[in-house]
Amino acid sequence: MALTGRSGKGSCSAPPGDDMDDTHPCQLYIWDGTEKTLVARGKVFEAATVLHGMELSEDEVKVTVEQVLVRSGKIK
Repeated sequence: MALTGRSGKGSCSAPPGDDMDDTHPCQLYIWDGTEKTLVARGKVFEAATVLHGMELSEDEVKVTVEQVLVRSGKIK
């Protein structure tokens, strides 16, 4: 199955005129004390305003994880 970055179930939406395909790469890091570890890579969809029926606030964005680099990362 190919990742499309677009939900077919209406769980994510963007304002009219915005392009949901307009993405840019991102990296997910986990901090452990003073050490930073890259654990995944993905894409950011900044045009999204609703995700799984919940409106995103101004400091939230939709992301997708496309590559997990460290499967044993601890999330606190």
